[in-house]
Amino acid sequence: MSSDHLLELLFSQSLDGFFFMMLDEPIDWNDHADKERLLDHVFAHQRVTRVNDAMLAQYGATRQQFVGLRPMDFFAHDLARGRTAWRELFDRGQLHVNTHERRVDGSPIDVEGDYICLYDEAGLLMGHFGIQRDVTDQVRLQTAVAQHAAQLEARVEERTGELLRSENRVRAIVNALPDLLFVIDADGRYLEIVTENPRLLFRDATDMLGRSFHDVLPGPVAETLLATVRRTVETGANQAVEYALEVVSGPRWFEGRTALLRAERDTPAHVVFIARDITDRKRADELERQNVYLQEAFETDLHFGEILGRSAAMQQLFRAIALVADTDSSVLLLGETGTGKELIARAIHRVSRRRASMMVKVNCGALPATLVESELFGHERGAFTGAVQQRKGRFELAHNGTIFLDEVGDLPLDAQVKLLRALQEHEFERVGGTQTVRVNARVIAATNRNLGDDVRRGSFRSDLFFRLNIFPIEVPPLRDRREDIPLLAQHFVREFSARLGRQINQIDPRALDRLTAYAWPGNVRELANILERAVILCQGPVLRPEHLAWTTAAPAADDVCTLEEAERRHILKALEKAGGVLAGPRGAAELLGVNRSTLWSRMRKLGIRAGD
Repeated sequence: MSSDHLLELLFSQSLDGFFFMMLDEPIDWNDHADKERLLDHVFAHQRVTRVNDAMLAQYGATRQQFVGLRPMDFFAHDLARGRTAWRELFDRGQLHVNTHERRVDGSPIDVEGDYICLYDEAGLLMGHFGIQRDVTDQVRLQTAVAQHAAQLEARVEERTGELLRSENRVRAIVNALPDLLFVIDADGRYLEIVTENPRLLFRDATDMLGRSFHDVLPGPVAETLLATVRRTVETGANQAVEYALEVVSGPRWFEGRTALLRAERDTPAHVVFIARDITDRKRADELERQNVYLQEAFETDLHFGEILGRSAAMQQLFRAIALVADTDSSVLLLGETGTGKELIARAIHRVSRRRASMMVKVNCGALPATLVESELFGHERGAFTGAVQQRKGRFELAHNGTIFLDEVGDLPLDAQVKLLRALQEHEFERVGGTQTVRVNARVIAATNRNLGDDVRRGSFRSDLFFRLNIFPIEVPPLRDRREDIPLLAQHFVREFSARLGRQINQIDPRALDRLTAYAWPGNVRELANILERAVILCQGPVLRPEHLAWTTAAPAADDVCTLEEAERRHILKALEKAGGVLAGPRGAAELLGVNRSTLWSRMRKLGIRAGD
């Protein structure tokens, strides 16, 4: 539909008065020095060129009487006020007024109007466009109430109650107005489209009129709406339906209601389809469900700080995160318990395109085998004993976000089958249900097991392993990134000091050496636990070696270990005995029988810091 045709429709159908007033020739209003003189020219040479029927009705005029009128004709009774209004309009470019004017027959009219200036390509003023509403009756009512308030207080109170009741009825009507209204024939063809917000349409109305649902809408939505329309035609009963659709303004949820429309007995049946945008309500419901999940997760989540590391192993890990984060590919995190696989998963999610949605965690190893499917995929009411209502699973909660399957190797085989389908087809059925649920969730899985061995033993499906193993990331154990231990230690001590009300601002180098030398079978989680205990024991500003206590036995001196580890322990023992002194009498170098430079070189290679 052309802009000229739309303008004609606007002019002809609006209940408001529309008009154009144009100058004989454009003028340069802003750069003119004598605005009052220029205003004289405007009042004499600006005329009404176009007007709609509603405007003629407001002034009680014929088109011949109205077209050609000048500003001075409208404000002959109060020229000074008219000049003030016109000057403000041209100075600002637009104006909203409530004004008192006169009809053609001289009778008064109260007008509420909005006026907008029109300019040509050179910025010269050509005239203006106006929209007016006749508010005479409202003004009269307000004036009458004001004049007789003292004498008719009881009547005014009664009238006020009537007005309030009327206002409530008006509000109810306004609230009931639909966002979209369609007239549909029995074959799902659009016959009429009415909306105040075209951005809620799937495409431009002109592209939809005369076409069927299947020609316009995505297949699943088209099938749903056509079935609803046909049920309305067949039964004559109103129907209700909810559907999601990515319209011009983006993805939205709608609630649709139908009613049968038949003008006469022998005419074809049409259906009125009224749709309301319920996206905000849906988002609120989803937020409520997410809040429940997040509260559960908060109560069980263990947080050990950010991912920190300067080591080559961690830099390689960061590069892997950067490579895969902004894709939708599945990621498999491999590593020992306590290495921070969940933190890696959170880092991937937070820098991905899905970061606006949530990441849902599932600890597969902690779920009873009988509840795994229900937890992952949800269940319908009555699906099993205790299923008193429908419940969405973690996959549905993670729609458009990320689902983190921790300890995925612990899933039973029957759950692995359903998980594989969800990964491949992006769909599943809830336990006890028959309706297919479609989801779009990115999967990050983690395990401390060798899934390849599990596949060979038959305890893990090979097709699921290959599906998860698209982008494997090895998370290094702490003993392979010892140069990161001082950085992690400083971070944890700051975190725990703040939490526990301690004022620790330094870690004794000997304590750092002990931390660096330890094998850390529990990895970063064990390091955090030991440092939290050390912060509790420390009563001063410096955390010292005596504050460190291992929950598992530290390696004994006669344990079999690598030559490098044995050398590390020996040097540390010498340093501790020498009080951290390298050279000189009773220094560590003398105790070890080497010169100072040799000892210093070995310490640097092993990552041992000299004591104070």
